[in-house]
Amino acid sequence: MAFFGVAIPTRDRPQLLGKTLASVLAQDFADFSVVVVDNGESASAKSVVASFADRRLHYVRTGGLSMPENWDHALRSAEGEYVIVMNDKTEWRAGALSRIADSLQLSPLPFLTW
Repeated sequence: MAFFGVAIPTRDRPQLLGKTLASVLAQDFADFSVVVVDNGESASAKSVVASFADRRLHYVRTGGLSMPENWDHALRSAEGEYVIVMNDKTEWRAGALSRIADSLQLSPLPFLTW
């Protein structure tokens, strides 16, 4: 199991999802996995995920769920010692995961927000 499990619920925003995934994969802390939970009308997010060809990326298609149900499904699908939920329009700055991991090494917490 990865240190961080990143859950990304999405719906019909492939152009934003690509930027989000690029920012996650550019992190210098590599012990993470990502699950993209696609609740869109089409499977456009699937091709975005596949374009990165990274074994840490996983795609789940839901479709037809309410927004809260899709977010809940994304949270349940993430696997990691710590789970991070991010939306499909968020981009992380370089070094974000390293800084969070360093903080958790200093003071292990059951829950952290930033």
